[in-house]
Parts: sequence; structure tokens; C-alpha cells
Amino acid sequence: MEKGLVIRYFSGGYFLCDGKPPKGRENDGELYVGNTVKWFEKWEEAEAMLKMIDEAYGF
Repeated sequence: MEKGLVIRYFSGGYFLCDGKPPKGRENDGELYVGNTVKWFEKWEEAEAMLKMIDEAYGF
């Protein structure tokens, strides 16, 4: 089961990531960062994106 989108702070920004395990590894319940979907400079921008996704898809 995939964990879905996650936000991680790294190097001066917030990264919205897909949470998928690295290639060649199965999902063992760990929360992976995965591939970057979008980068945000401020937390408020990243949080607004998550809220919009939640409203659209009901996650």
C-alpha cells in the first residue's frame, strides 16, 4: 500500500513528493519521500496545495 503524497522540508523549501519506495525496493511500511512532484518556498503554499488535493480527491 502506498502512503500517498508527503511534504518534506529540505534545503530551504518544501517538497511535495509521491511517497513511493525507491526503485527495486518493495514498500515495507516505511514512509518514503519518493519523487518530487512540486517544490514550494513557503509552508503555507505547500499546505494550500495539500488542502486543494484533499478537497478534490477526498484523501
